[in-house]
Amino acid sequence: MSLSPVMLGRFQPPKGQKGQAMFLTVCKSAILCGTLSAQALWANTPEQPWVQAFSDDLGVACQPGTAALPAWDKLERLGMAPEWALICGDKRVVSVTLAADPAQSLSRLQRPLLAAFLAERGVSLFLLDQSRGTMISLTPQPPAGMAMALVAPPELPQVLFMGQPDPAWLPYAHRGGDFDAGASYSDQSLHLRVGPDNGTATAGLTSVAPVVWLPEPDSGLIRRLTFTLASDQADGAQFTLMAPEVAGQEDWPAHDLMIRISSENGGPPLVALYLDEGRKGQVPLEGLEDPSSLVLDLDEKGLAVLRDASGLWLAETMLPPEMGLQGWHLQASARPGTHQGKAAMDLAMITSQSLRAPVSNPPTALPAAFAPPGTALQTTLFDASRIGPWMEPFTIRNLPFAESASLADGMLAISVGESRNHANAGLFSPEPLIWLDRFTDTANTRLRIEIDPDFTSGLRVALIPDKVLDGGDPGNGSYVVTLVKTAEGGLQLGRLPGNATDLPTLEFADMADMPKVLELVLRPGMIDVIADGAALETGLAWPTLRDGRALRLIVTSHTAKPNLPATLGLRRIDLIREIGPVLSDQDQAPSGFAPLDRQVLMAPGRLAGWTVVTPASPEMAKEVSLDGNGLTVKTSARFDTAAAGAITTDPVVILDDRLDLAGQRIALRFDPASTSGLHVQLADSAKADLNKDQSLLVALIKQDEGRNAGTWQLQLYGGYYANWTRPLTAADMALWDGKLFIDVTDTTVRVTLPGITALEAQGFSSLRRGTRHHLSVLSFAGHRYGPAQLRLTDVTIGTVAPPLMDLGTRLLLEPNESFDADAYLDWLATQMTKDGP
Repeated sequence: MSLSPVMLGRFQPPKGQKGQAMFLTVCKSAILCGTLSAQALWANTPEQPWVQAFSDDLGVACQPGTAALPAWDKLERLGMAPEWALICGDKRVVSVTLAADPAQSLSRLQRPLLAAFLAERGVSLFLLDQSRGTMISLTPQPPAGMAMALVAPPELPQVLFMGQPDPAWLPYAHRGGDFDAGASYSDQSLHLRVGPDNGTATAGLTSVAPVVWLPEPDSGLIRRLTFTLASDQADGAQFTLMAPEVAGQEDWPAHDLMIRISSENGGPPLVALYLDEGRKGQVPLEGLEDPSSLVLDLDEKGLAVLRDASGLWLAETMLPPEMGLQGWHLQASARPGTHQGKAAMDLAMITSQSLRAPVSNPPTALPAAFAPPGTALQTTLFDASRIGPWMEPFTIRNLPFAESASLADGMLAISVGESRNHANAGLFSPEPLIWLDRFTDTANTRLRIEIDPDFTSGLRVALIPDKVLDGGDPGNGSYVVTLVKTAEGGLQLGRLPGNATDLPTLEFADMADMPKVLELVLRPGMIDVIADGAALETGLAWPTLRDGRALRLIVTSHTAKPNLPATLGLRRIDLIREIGPVLSDQDQAPSGFAPLDRQVLMAPGRLAGWTVVTPASPEMAKEVSLDGNGLTVKTSARFDTAAAGAITTDPVVILDDRLDLAGQRIALRFDPASTSGLHVQLADSAKADLNKDQSLLVALIKQDEGRNAGTWQLQLYGGYYANWTRPLTAADMALWDGKLFIDVTDTTVRVTLPGITALEAQGFSSLRRGTRHHLSVLSFAGHRYGPAQLRLTDVTIGTVAPPLMDLGTRLLLEPNESFDADAYLDWLATQMTKDGP
């Protein structure tokens, strides 16, 4: 017998997630559970519960199939007892009975007959064993083979609440609310009324135990909560996720996440999503395509997306990393939107379900250490199913995003009226998205933007190295490309590095329509602009495009002239990074030249010119050891940032005229097993406040709390806008040998973890020729008042060998006090002799 999805029973939280058990029973049939409406999640046919589950899981509408499927008799001959089938586009699902050991079933399926069927029909087949919770995937492999794998079947919805009294839920009330007076149960629904005689009272139900958890990291799952309403009486209804320590308290302001339907100031009801006390989006209830239920999707990264029953996007927000670690209690209640107002909620059901998320590499993913040149990494930055997690709304001042944008019909539709300057509304990334890893030689990075050409009047794409704010202009170091329809019926392309109001333009009078796809192809030092496969411009110079750089992204609507209306239909943004050869970290002079100047500040048995500093607390001095073995810090969990370490007594990073020829390298070596977080800083004074006064900060910190626990962050910081952070996985950092290089030139700073990654940027105004800097190395905690440890064994500072170095350059790289003027004049004379009179 196949199980119904109606589960009111006890269940244990998903593996790896903590939480108390909640009350559940298993309802075997509709008769035992009572008579339900046609919209219930189950039906009399055994396959019906799986129709929606597989539709959601496979991303295509599924329909009950038939025993006449060509594979049916073949499965019967294999002893698999097929029970029912679903047809899902070019995929088929058949309920079968597999062997106790699924591997045996895989072996038994190696039959030419079944393989021939799959190849002939060109379909994929999923064999589901409901009793064992197992599924086998069979995919055609031309010319006549198939690939087989054990995969997890989709999860059927778990019913958390089904419109009747349940010991898993307890009444609660606040501000004079009275649940018993305002609540009744009928027609498999809870009917709740509050007010109008008790102010802004709240009454509702709270779950006895945590019932909602985020999916496990790297699980590839989405947790879907569905709140099914029994009527259109919902003004004042609210559904909240409450941390265990505040469960049962008043929803506002104790909630983590809240969905609320409410009319305010006499207006129509609005559906809004709140994170803490901040509203993250709202839409009129009458604008929903299907208001019979509200759907909240929570992914493993903490992105929360609110939709209606039809799948229409309503709002979304990103949860902080520390939120939801212990799961959430769920509360369903009613609260008036105004003092002495009324509130109503008719609630039929709440369900929870795990779904597979679309698979895509994060844009921060590093290429494999030994990946050959030409290897491509692809990431979908936006696909019109939601805005995040990589992008956020980019809004025009005094124009809320919801008033200019809608997400429906497979695109983000932006429509901006007149008098809005260049009408730049759309999406942006507050953090770097485009990482130029192994961006050498033949490497390229392709930004592919798919738009609706009929809806779109103008498009702006900005690539931005520095931090950018919502609604802000790209900085002077940015590269901006625009493509707009002209009044004459052609297209106008604008492109320029920097933040110019009037970009140089090219006219394409013979192109009457906007392209479906605009591509920016980034190559070392240059950009190509391609529309529907045809090059509009190639080789546009932009020196910023170098290995190790990181770029933020803005994609908005645009007008050629200010204060005109604009539209943009944005369907998809993809990023394809094709890597080049590994860049050498060699900094020594080539063979035949004298070694470059090196200053050893720390080495085993050698320590010169350091003093202990404890920015977090003077009490930490006893937790710092500085001797011939190096610098060791091991702090307890009670000192705010746990910053403690050492600083050089004299300036050691001397930025003199040699910067014209080569940079300075600070080479440090740590013990990876004894280092959890570090700050390397340059400061103008040994007495500088290292909590805030830095010329440069390089941070490498292991995250020890929240969803990101176990990962690392590499940060390069030179000020509020000169700020770049690179997430690194535990697998990335498993390759770390403890070395960290910081290269300072007259225009850039480059941080390298050899064999892992490099991060390069510019915009460090304090690091200019003629300046002298002290060097400090500090421990740093993964969270406030957390523990930290650090062990530093080696520090050297010296000149980085420039490429194609000759003898004259080598002589000029000597410090002023040891510069050999006679030798340089001799070399100069030989060059003049070679060049002739």
